[in-house]
Amino acid sequence: MKRSGDGDPFAFVEVPDNMAKKAVEKLNNRYLKGKNISVQIKDDSTTGSQQKKEDSQPYKAFPYSFCVRKTEKKALCQFHDSLLPGHYDVAFEIEWETLTPTALNPVLDEKEQSSWPKNDDNEYSGYNRRWLSVDGRLVISPFTVKSAIANGFANLLGGCYRVNTKIEGHKSGVSKGEYLYQGAYKRYRVAMDGSSKPGIVRSIKTLENGDKEITIQPVKEFYLDCDPPHAFKNIKQGDEVCARIVKKRGHKPPIIELTRNSNCEKVKYHGEVRYGCSQNLHPRHKHRFYVEQGNEVSGRIPAVNFKTKEELKKVVSIGGAGPNDRPTEWYQDLNDIKVGSFVYYETFGGKVTNIGKNFLFKAVFYHEDTVPEANSECIDLGGALCPRCRMFGVTDEAGDEKSDGKEAIGYKGRFKSSALISTIKVKEHMSPDFVRVKDPNIKDKIPLKVWVNEKTGARVATQEFLPISGPPKPNRRDVDGYFNKQTGELKGAKYYLHGKLNTARNIWGVDQREDYTHRLRNYAMVVEPGLSFKGTVGAENCNLEEIAAFLILLQTGFLNHGFKIGLGKAFGMGSVKSTIRKVWIRKSDDYENWYIVENEGDDNRFLSSLESHIKGITEEFKRLKEVTQLSADILNRINEREKRILRYPEKGLNYWKEAWQGSRPR
Repeated sequence: MKRSGDGDPFAFVEVPDNMAKKAVEKLNNRYLKGKNISVQIKDDSTTGSQQKKEDSQPYKAFPYSFCVRKTEKKALCQFHDSLLPGHYDVAFEIEWETLTPTALNPVLDEKEQSSWPKNDDNEYSGYNRRWLSVDGRLVISPFTVKSAIANGFANLLGGCYRVNTKIEGHKSGVSKGEYLYQGAYKRYRVAMDGSSKPGIVRSIKTLENGDKEITIQPVKEFYLDCDPPHAFKNIKQGDEVCARIVKKRGHKPPIIELTRNSNCEKVKYHGEVRYGCSQNLHPRHKHRFYVEQGNEVSGRIPAVNFKTKEELKKVVSIGGAGPNDRPTEWYQDLNDIKVGSFVYYETFGGKVTNIGKNFLFKAVFYHEDTVPEANSECIDLGGALCPRCRMFGVTDEAGDEKSDGKEAIGYKGRFKSSALISTIKVKEHMSPDFVRVKDPNIKDKIPLKVWVNEKTGARVATQEFLPISGPPKPNRRDVDGYFNKQTGELKGAKYYLHGKLNTARNIWGVDQREDYTHRLRNYAMVVEPGLSFKGTVGAENCNLEEIAAFLILLQTGFLNHGFKIGLGKAFGMGSVKSTIRKVWIRKSDDYENWYIVENEGDDNRFLSSLESHIKGITEEFKRLKEVTQLSADILNRINEREKRILRYPEKGLNYWKEAWQGSRPR
């Protein structure tokens, strides 16, 4: 609600296009609180300028965006054993500098306990987690370096979406904070926001593989909250009676009362109202009525939905975190659904994909099916591979006649990485800082550690208490988030944006609340911004496009690309920029010699020097640069970092939709 000067207040209301005109016609000049209200459709130009103004606000920045990869898969032809004509072996001496606080914590300090305050539930954990270090110098491991560069390479040239296709069932013992939804099969709650729709089953056909073809008549439902009056005491399923709506409830079924007035709406009786996974009688709503609405819809329901409880447990998690973090199971036996049954259903692309017995039912879907075919995971070394897998490797599975299972075979890729090592030595000290857990039952102050420059005493790293950051539940498929609402396919790979963050203690919008007491927070060793790490990476048998991609990725100055590593990426942590200091080049027609090109800080001179050894690299670099400039979200740029303060959007049904539409770099 807004007020313009001394005039009357006004409000902007967003509604779906197909409802807007009707809403305006119905509400305009309506008498409300002693006045006629004016309702008008807002001009598009005004909407655009207002949205642009709102989008410019730093608090609107989301922690992540989505990158749609146009992946061209090809057969593997470049290997380790020979250098093809027109190809090159290249190595880069690089330097990575932290732009924000950064936490890589793969090492355990055996002198310290894992949790503080000490407990057996792994709450407040990570107190003994540390950076990898060599001879007193902090280190970014080769695995982290390779992973970061591979992800950037995939965003630039294309890559498959590597989803978990392993069949993992329900876990009986789940510790606090443990992610329940592993494996290829996922479950999510289909909410009554337009995704879950009521209907009457018209036909069911069981197929040979156990799937069921089902046809449903959509309906609008109504509830009667008392027993039928004496005149209707013999009512039975399918009988048509007259009813008057006594209470409208938005998207929930209206409450009615039965009447003999033939001018009222005619509704059909179905039966008593049952709810929840156990289908108990509803405590408030007694009887369900309905009217048929729209044409019949059909679809195929996969056989997994009709498994018994014990069978389903072998395939997918059937529980979620309940009170006191005790997992609760949610299961419905759908095998007793028959013609005439009242069900709730969900559609994708006009086809019924899931059904349940109540409107908040739990649906099952196979994650791999949501990946566009062009981005399907590369699993066959003899087939076509995406650019990332051709460069960084892939694992294939081959049957082994001597065993019942499969053994992994693989192509390890042509990319190699060393560790990146800090230029300074550090020493550990107890910090003068303490942290008090925001838990009324814990009185202790927890001592924190600090790591300083061995020579100057300047602070290099600190022990911090980070907000929790875990995988999202797979319950947003039905609100147009990760998924295309018409096809069910993933919209793109998620990547984290760079934002302004000077210290891990001022994570804005996440760690400002005084009542933030979550026990699953983790301690971390966090290095300061401005710390440098040096090392070498290289790749064998590269073509011009691959070399150009490495130049763009490893030299931040070319296109302002930055990497994200470690913990807290969503909060703004882990941003690093990369600089190429030196390049080694080996040619197929001069295999015995390595040629060295130094980067002295002049981009044009650097490219010119590379061109003298790698013919055509300048034109290929320009071509690839133009491609990335045409697509603003193909690379994770750092040039907007100072304007972007990352924060999570408010919870609600628009969470993923807003993240998709509103988080692209501007």
